[in-house]
Amino acid sequence: LANNNWKRPIYFTTTTPETNYIGLDNYLVSEGFSLKLMPINKSIVITDEESQLMNVNSVYDNIINKYTWGNIANSTYLDPDSYRYISLYVSGIFGETAQNLLQAGRVEEARKVVNNAYENMPKRTLQMSEPMSYVILVDAMYKAGESAKAKEVSLRNLNYIKEYMHYYTANKKNNNLASERNVRLALVGLQRYKMLADQYSDKEVQ
Repeated sequence: LANNNWKRPIYFTTTTPETNYIGLDNYLVSEGFSLKLMPINKSIVITDEESQLMNVNSVYDNIINKYTWGNIANSTYLDPDSYRYISLYVSGIFGETAQNLLQAGRVEEARKVVNNAYENMPKRTLQMSEPMSYVILVDAMYKAGESAKAKEVSLRNLNYIKEYMHYYTANKKNNNLASERNVRLALVGLQRYKMLADQYSDKEVQ
């Protein structure tokens, strides 16, 4: 770093554990699936510790013109390595990009991002982490004028939560840590979708 003089880009993958950022967390800028080391201090630019600096133009170009998603939208089977990253895709790539575009007044570009997500992500919920991850994207869908798609995704995730809770309460032996975590995610998910439904007056989701 001392001798690089910013001539050769340094990247981390978004899936790299934070313990491997070697203290450079505040200087990593999202470009989609990668984080670029830049001489910009996140703690000075934004106050939310959980937020990530993003090169919105770069991520938007990647989403619209570069990223391809294979057949994950329609595949009858997805292996664990494929579906466990869906939460990252819908929140960290599609959702945050759309929200940043909306904040900049770039509504049409945000609409293209949420529609790209709708077309390329699976039309079924595969694990409990997904309903919560979709909240930021669903919110962007409502804001971008795609209320019908926001409703569809919300109802799909709420139905998954309902079915899981029925299963959990019917199975008295299902008391491991993973199940308890899923219950917590389910309850928070219900609260978040109720807030969105109230905010956008979506009576079917309420």
